[in-house]
Amino acid sequence: MRIAVPSGVGDVYWALTKLRSFRERHGAETVELRVQRSKYRRALEWAEMVDFVDGASDLHFKPDAKALRSGFSEGLTRGADYCFWPNAVIDRGEHISRWLDGYDLDLDFEVKCESPPDERKGLAVLYPSSVAINTAWLPNLKTAFWSQLLDKIPAQSPTGVIGAFWDMPWSTQFDLSRVVDMVGHTTLKQVAGVIREAKVIVGVISGMTILANHFKTPCVALCPDKFAEGFTTAWVKPDAPYIALSASEIHSADQIAELALSIAR
Repeated sequence: MRIAVPSGVGDVYWALTKLRSFRERHGAETVELRVQRSKYRRALEWAEMVDFVDGASDLHFKPDAKALRSGFSEGLTRGADYCFWPNAVIDRGEHISRWLDGYDLDLDFEVKCESPPDERKGLAVLYPSSVAINTAWLPNLKTAFWSQLLDKIPAQSPTGVIGAFWDMPWSTQFDLSRVVDMVGHTTLKQVAGVIREAKVIVGVISGMTILANHFKTPCVALCPDKFAEGFTTAWVKPDAPYIALSASEIHSADQIAELALSIAR
């Protein structure tokens, strides 16, 4: 069985929450992901991290009208049997349980991580993301905001900064000499291990904050105002220490630092 999915780490995570039930119901001997082709290739690594996916490759495709409306379609003409597009439901602010109604929702599936070395355990983790995301999603959070946050939190707790290679142009604008700099040189399995062991994570809403919710790592997710009401909690575990703040609710780096350290474990 070949399943076409979006390109993002968090987007694929949402698809995985019902994939095991779908696989069992359809009696598929193997399941392979066909990840929408993009420069953001980290999502391919999910195949190594869950035991109900047997492989992954990228595929150039666009979801059809049915997938964009309901989050699911059959018979993608090029290279996949089904298209999973949970974003169609979640982006409207509907709970993920509404997507693929009738299949079991699993928010607790095992994610295989790489255990981090001691110097990467128990950190307050920051994910500033990329210049493109900050410009498009959180334009009011200028360089000064992140610089202040990178002063406030390391002064009170050992801190690490995470990111992929496409985040590096943005991260190089900041002084990372006081933190464990992991930007651009961690695999998804490695960064998942760091997040699992973190005392708290603060960052732009993304696959990284979605992973924090999965591991029940205390998290402050910074979100644009563009999403529908209900979006930021549509996949969140009821007992997870996950706080989402919209752009209009973010007032200062001091506010975010104090909130993060108040919920840190």
